[in-house]
Order: sequence, then structure tokens, then C-alpha cells
Amino acid sequence: MNDQILNIIQILFADIILSGDNALIIGMAASGLSPELRRKAFILGIALAAFFRIFFAIIATYLIE
Repeated sequence: MNDQILNIIQILFADIILSGDNALIIGMAASGLSPELRRKAFILGIALAAFFRIFFAIIATYLIE
């Protein structure tokens, strides 16, 4: 179980380091919105990107094992 948690943490760490471009793409997509909607779109985009990144990292960990 501890090895599994360590594997998940390692995959998440590598994924977070490599995902810096997500903020740029979300910002570009939200740039045409009003300031109020832009903030909501940016927050929702970052939250969903983080959720799916963690979700798929967990699935990848189970598939690798």
C-alpha cells in the first residue's frame, strides 16, 4: 500500500511540473470574456484541470501496476 501511495505521489509531482502550459491555455481561452466571467472561467478551468490530472494519474498508477 505504501509503494502504491509513493507511486501516485511521484506521478502527480511529475505531472504538476509538466502542466504549466494549462494556465496559459486557460488564460488565452478566457481572454475574450468579461472580467467577471474571465475570473470564474479561470478558476473553474484550473480546478477541473487539477481534478482530471489527479484522477488520470491515479488510473495510470493502477494500470502500471
